[in-house]
Amino acid sequence: ETRTVMTTVTSVDSLGNTITTLKPTNKTTLRRYTGDFINTGAQTWEVPTEDGHLSIDYRNNVMTHHYYVRDHLGSTRAVIDDAGNLLQTVNYYPSGVPFTLTDDDPVTDRLHTGKPFIDMQGLGYYDNNARFLDILTGSFISVDPLASSTPWNSCYAHCENNPLIFTDPTGLSTFVELNENGTYSIIGGELDDDLNIYLFKNGIKGESIGKTTSITSFYKSEDRIWATDATIDPSDNSGNIFLTKMFTETPSLIEYIDKARTGREYDFKVTNGTPKPIKNINIYRGMPVSIPGENSLIYTSARDIGNIAAGYLAGVNGFSWGESRFAFDAYQSYTSGRIDIEGTTTRNAQSYGWDLGHQRMPFWHKTINFLTQPLLLKLTNLLK
Repeated sequence: ETRTVMTTVTSVDSLGNTITTLKPTNKTTLRRYTGDFINTGAQTWEVPTEDGHLSIDYRNNVMTHHYYVRDHLGSTRAVIDDAGNLLQTVNYYPSGVPFTLTDDDPVTDRLHTGKPFIDMQGLGYYDNNARFLDILTGSFISVDPLASSTPWNSCYAHCENNPLIFTDPTGLSTFVELNENGTYSIIGGELDDDLNIYLFKNGIKGESIGKTTSITSFYKSEDRIWATDATIDPSDNSGNIFLTKMFTETPSLIEYIDKARTGREYDFKVTNGTPKPIKNINIYRGMPVSIPGENSLIYTSARDIGNIAAGYLAGVNGFSWGESRFAFDAYQSYTSGRIDIEGTTTRNAQSYGWDLGHQRMPFWHKTINFLTQPLLLKLTNLLK
């Protein structure tokens, strides 16, 4: 990321006078994205939160919480720190162009509707996940992958040309279509929407067919696209059988760790709960599941089912969310051969399962954890 900033240049003329001038220079910042974590320096990480982001400086052991003040569209209008100091303000033209900033080196680049602004020496794009938004034309720079579902709209249109009222968080829509055999095809999704799965017919939005366990159940977070090659089969009961067994005949940790390795029985996305992997099986295939405490119809993907089970086992056995997260990411690093963390889709499903397990963990176990766990691990259950 390269942006132009004004720097102070001091020089001495031939008469010995000191002259101070402002000179535009280019400042380049290298950002490395690992899931939701953003590495902005050798030892500095940004971790997004619901109300802003945490800036973690591991070198100096300093953690700073930045809070965003947002308007009705979710656009960042100001940033303050823990002490209430104003660090950044920004105003916008209707199209989303930022025209006043308090600092040439802003605290956050998540600006209009909360999306990352890419300056790049005047490039002027917003990253809307599925597509890039050109702020000069107020339109996307590529065709809507679901354009056939909305033939009345331009395939480049942004917010139906009304950015004062509407937002387009991902550049996609939230639809499934009914197939002749009674299954549903995934044709898109909306990450900032609710958990309902909406049925579309002839481009018209209909009723919800049910809910998902997480907003990313049918979203490939590593590729940042929806699993449009997958279908939901309401008659597939395999996931329900698998999770019910986990909830009622919970295996020991030793048994689970042994059978949950890649390609083994508890690696549901590729085995369907059988001892061996199944060839050419879609890991995002959808199916209904029965979740304790849920009264509505719940659908989820095969990938999520395995991760829900993993989170559940960790929660019901008394591990804090922080301990669980560390263990999951450690295994991910081991399998990938480098320091790594699991993707958003995986983490969301594990979090869902951990909540279920934590709620069902015996009270005596919770009491022991509260008395023996370090404060940091206790706090991870509140911050998750």
